[in-house]
Amino acid sequence: MSSAEGQSVELQLCLDGEGRTVSAEHKPDGTSNAIDYSSKAVMSELSSPIDITERREIMDDLLFDAEIADCGLLPRTFWMPCEGRKAQCRLEKMALEVFRHHVPVECNYDAATSGAEWWVQIRPSPPAGRYSMHAKDDSPGAREGDNQQEDMSKKGISYHWDKDEDLRLMMGGTMNIHPHISTVTYLTDLGAPTVVLNHRVDNLTGEYLSPPSNSDPEAFVSWPSRGKHLSFDGRYLHAAPGDLMDIGEFEEQCRIKEGKAEGKSGKEVTTVKRRHRRVTFLVNIWLNHKPFNVEPFPEGMLDKLSGSLCGSSEECSKIAIDGNNIIMEPILFAETSRSDVKRSPTLESVISSQKPAPESRMFVWPMGGSGSDEFLHVIMPMKRIRAGKESCGNISIKWKADNGGNGFTSLPIIKKRCSTSSKSEGGNKDAEQVCVEANEEHNVAAHELEEDCEKSSFKRQKI
Repeated sequence: MSSAEGQSVELQLCLDGEGRTVSAEHKPDGTSNAIDYSSKAVMSELSSPIDITERREIMDDLLFDAEIADCGLLPRTFWMPCEGRKAQCRLEKMALEVFRHHVPVECNYDAATSGAEWWVQIRPSPPAGRYSMHAKDDSPGAREGDNQQEDMSKKGISYHWDKDEDLRLMMGGTMNIHPHISTVTYLTDLGAPTVVLNHRVDNLTGEYLSPPSNSDPEAFVSWPSRGKHLSFDGRYLHAAPGDLMDIGEFEEQCRIKEGKAEGKSGKEVTTVKRRHRRVTFLVNIWLNHKPFNVEPFPEGMLDKLSGSLCGSSEECSKIAIDGNNIIMEPILFAETSRSDVKRSPTLESVISSQKPAPESRMFVWPMGGSGSDEFLHVIMPMKRIRAGKESCGNISIKWKADNGGNGFTSLPIIKKRCSTSSKSEGGNKDAEQVCVEANEEHNVAAHELEEDCEKSSFKRQKI
């Protein structure tokens, strides 16, 4: 197989009918049937009360480690194989616990190419954080009008699909190979909720796929809560939109209350600041495929983490060779806790044109992370989302079509801007004219959505 740069890429890849990676020895009743791909949230060990000093210290250590792992000078994500390597820090152990929590022992997969890809997201991003260092207006590919997307990523996370990022780039941006399961573990109670939509993308063409005709568009909304663990199908579109919060709410959450830092040392003040951010630990579970160029956390940085007992990378290597676990106690999940874990309750909401949800609002969100010029239009039941936040922290939404076929058959993704670097296909229109026409098309489609919204008693309003 040839990459976009003309280089030869050796790729041994098997996909089942659902677009998931399988092993060459895959059996029809194997991997996919043994794993629960549904969107759900459970409470991990980190959700227990932190009024004791030891629990508070563990959480502060994890927030410190998260800030190190999020450094813009390090790789974007890290690899923890499911077998053959012992966890050498708390974050690696957490990634391995997530893998074992979701992948039953009866699953049929190739252990040599299976494991956990993990990373950290922090908002507001610290000065040395990945977003602070790389999200700049003068970065390569920046375009006029990108502020809307920048603002979304500044307070939350833009809409995207999890995938083998380097493989996608090598194949010209069209190949999308997804993890089996995507997960979010919240380390603080702050910030925007995670929104998961059952929208997919074609593995080989990159074309957007609406839910099948026999499946209604659905969403799962999860508000941050320390220790909550969200998991969902790795093929699904998701984000953390900051505008689902009240105006100024996130800034107020991040503000250190008067007296909190009074009389504290510089180190203690920094610790307090870490507690006032939206911090998430992300783990993608990969089976039968290891994403390109994703490697374990650098050994030379292990001694910088609070959760490593190694004095140096050399000592860490010796411990790994000896085959001894550095951290024995479970951090998120015990290996035998899959059936005992506490499920986080979910508020359900069904929306149709005949049964409009009160205080709904249409959102226009930019698609991010793939150089796309497309926006996602979604009508969200804000009153129920707010009720879900206050009551249980999760809400399941279904946009259901009426018997007559009216209602919501898809959540449209509409092109708004276009590239100014090329001519149109016919060759008789310059790029500026093509952009004007694309904008007009977007405005017409958005207006039609607004009319549907009004007919269904949906109202555009501030939260």
